[in-house]
Amino acid sequence: SSMNDYIYSDTVTGTTLLTNVIVYRGKSKSTYKASTLEDGLIADADSIVVEGSWDDSNLQLLRYALKTNGSTYTYNHTLKSADMSNAIFIGEISYGMKYMFYECDSLKFVALPSSAFSGKISLEETFCHCNKLATIENLDKLQNISTLYGTFFECYKLDNVKFTEKANQNNVNLPSTFGYCHTLKAIDLSSFTSISSLYETFYDCPLLKEVKFAETTNNNTIYLYYTFYKCN
Repeated sequence: SSMNDYIYSDTVTGTTLLTNVIVYRGKSKSTYKASTLEDGLIADADSIVVEGSWDDSNLQLLRYALKTNGSTYTYNHTLKSADMSNAIFIGEISYGMKYMFYECDSLKFVALPSSAFSGKISLEETFCHCNKLATIENLDKLQNISTLYGTFFECYKLDNVKFTEKANQNNVNLPSTFGYCHTLKAIDLSSFTSISSLYETFYDCPLLKEVKFAETTNNNTIYLYYTFYKCN
């Protein structure tokens, strides 16, 4: 076992989970340790289940394994479901979740870890161009988001996004976060007490009716260029 194959002990069920990805391709099932993931190795997966403890470096291995040529910006046409609910994040996640599901254009369902995570995490373009994505579970477990740059850009089917009710610990920027979210109707951003940019945040969100911001004073100068453009 590699040093990268962290062991996660679940005190509730008494089970012990290695840092594994369970991959389903049609009716076949394969299991890979994080340390064995290579560029494009699971790019043909229909669905994945992620278990155990994942740090920034292992999450980057997972991201590159999902793309055919190891490029962050490569389309993935096959992945429909990603269940990370039994995984936990450890340390600071600066790069591991950036672009994780970028242009996974068949992806419909994602469950993030079900355990609360207070470590700093970047969600830059994490779900960008996931135009069939309808459900994201456990997003509200992330309590320390550093950026939401382009996170849900062109998620046409996404009508509900729920953030933590606790105050987010970071100053956060939201440029193009919900651009072209054509079914988004309402969003609660009140956990973000320090916002630096709302550049094109809700660009072309025609069904958006309500946005709730924090009641506390925001001490930043906020960039508001085209924030609600084409919000009919």
